[in-house]
Parts: sequence; structure tokens; C-alpha cells
Amino acid sequence: MHEMSDEERRAFLTAGTRTGKLATIRRDGRPHVVPIWFLLDGDEVLLTTGADTVKGRNILRD
Repeated sequence: MHEMSDEERRAFLTAGTRTGKLATIRRDGRPHVVPIWFLLDGDEVLLTTGADTVKGRNILRD
């Protein structure tokens, strides 16, 4: 499999509608996968969520 260069990765992350899937693990071990919108800010991928959402609680817990 071809490993993407930084330039290819940046082009991929900034093209199109900038949607993705975020996978977290619930407390009981089951996966939780949700669609997200994201933004590339320099070298960081930013997304927003509330602390009271399932994904927010999973991220805060782990």
C-alpha cells in the first residue's frame, strides 16, 4: 500500500466536503462510529462535539 506524503495527505483532507467517520469505544467495549465534519488547521484536524454526546463522553473517558 502506498504511504501518502504530507502533501498528498493535506490535499486529501482539504478536498471535497470534508466529512469523515469518527470511531470511539463505548464503556462496554462496543464500537460507536459517527459521521463528522472536520477542518484542517495547519497540521491539526479539528472537529466539534458536545461533552454530553456519546462520542464526547467516550473521548473524555479515554
